[in-house]
Amino acid sequence: MTAVRKIVAPMPDLLGRADKDNGRWEIQPVPMEPGRARTYVVGHRMDVPVGDNDQERMVRAHEMMHAKCSPGEEWPTWIERGFATQRALEVAEEFRVNTLCARSGFDVKNHLTDGSEKQTGEQVAQSGLWSEGVYMTAAFAGTARLKPFISGVRKHNPEWANAFRALATRLAALVRRVPTARLGATTLSRHGLAPAGFAYTEEWAILLDQIANPPQDDEDENDEAQDNGDAEGQAQDGEPQDGKPGRKPSQKQGKKPKVDADAIKKIKPMRKNGGKWDTLRVERCAMPRLAPGGMGRKKRPADRGRHPRRIHRMLVDPQRRVFDATKRGNGGVVLIDGSGSMRFTQQDIMRLVEAAPGATVAVYSSNGDKNTPNVFVLADKGRMVDVLPSRVPGNGVDRPALEWAVAQRQHPKAPVVWITDGAVHGPGQGYTDQMGLDCFRKVLEHRVIVTPDVGKGVEVLHTLGKGRKPTRWIPSYWKGSWRSIMGTNPPV
Repeated sequence: MTAVRKIVAPMPDLLGRADKDNGRWEIQPVPMEPGRARTYVVGHRMDVPVGDNDQERMVRAHEMMHAKCSPGEEWPTWIERGFATQRALEVAEEFRVNTLCARSGFDVKNHLTDGSEKQTGEQVAQSGLWSEGVYMTAAFAGTARLKPFISGVRKHNPEWANAFRALATRLAALVRRVPTARLGATTLSRHGLAPAGFAYTEEWAILLDQIANPPQDDEDENDEAQDNGDAEGQAQDGEPQDGKPGRKPSQKQGKKPKVDADAIKKIKPMRKNGGKWDTLRVERCAMPRLAPGGMGRKKRPADRGRHPRRIHRMLVDPQRRVFDATKRGNGGVVLIDGSGSMRFTQQDIMRLVEAAPGATVAVYSSNGDKNTPNVFVLADKGRMVDVLPSRVPGNGVDRPALEWAVAQRQHPKAPVVWITDGAVHGPGQGYTDQMGLDCFRKVLEHRVIVTPDVGKGVEVLHTLGKGRKPTRWIPSYWKGSWRSIMGTNPPV
């Protein structure tokens, strides 16, 4: 006699929320397979397994908790705040939901698993996917999925396994301090958004992004390897690597990050305190003057010249390019903080424009006025202004202006120089650790050269014009914020 499989369907229709009417839900049965279960809060649809074993019951409880407390229509608004990446928000929400399930009496430490975790851990470690490993650790923390995942990582990278274990412990310590009523609240948060409990998700997501994207060593790029004709930049059999002619495979894969298990224990989650950047409003000024030239000259190997400065290439380069050839840089971008704390005069800014021939130069400042431009383009494409526009006081738009400047690079290697004291903040606000590190991470990510004043700025621009790399300078504001939040000295 064939046994009849018992069908158990969830009933999210019975859930109550303070922020919305629940209404009727559609239940779609799916197999008990990785990634198949899903809850659509907006459309009131739930895809879940409907069997009666422990794992399927646990998956249903997890999806019911999503229906009970996860964002619906508000989800895009939380993402648009820009305080954390969407990926970090998603996995941090998984952690919050799993915690609420555990506090509701469900045995997530034994039954919330699908059997794929160990293989996933091995893939993360073998492929050098540090960021993905951080995010998966958060999604698995506190459940039966964590142990096999870390076991798979440990098989190929014990150091990463220790770091991921430390992260899971850190998250457990953070959530332990939050009362269940606050953690699962669906009322308005202090940010004016619902559900209120998701504010904790955002806080932990910020922490995850800090750990998932640690700063890398600011190593000089190997121009020789980028040269398509360089023997060191090609495979020995003459075939291109990575599917791109003349380029070496990525060296970042498998590289040990600067955040280890001990450092993770010291990192503090950042609270955004309501800080917000102004919307970018760019105005191009009239540019009647010529400004020919360019920044960032580079030296490349050549097979002819006067002084054999690369004699070592005699043995490794089939073309024996032992001489130097100078290639003049093309363009570059200079961004000037025009806020009151910089105390720039119009003459100071003109000195900076004149010291950056051929570059795109812009000055920014904002007081939050929606009808006033906050970024003025002073030079571009070999032309420059002869009269500077008047500006309002205040920073207001530091990070958006920096992102705009990076996007204006004429090519990926073009230098970006940012002249600022680092006292960044939104309109009508003051400096916070969160906004300072927000800008500092962009500086590290795009290798932006920061300099504090006109004199240093002109000096850096002349150094770039000679084809040399300036010394990195970090504002004291950012140094203090990095030590306070990350628990270590900032990268130099």
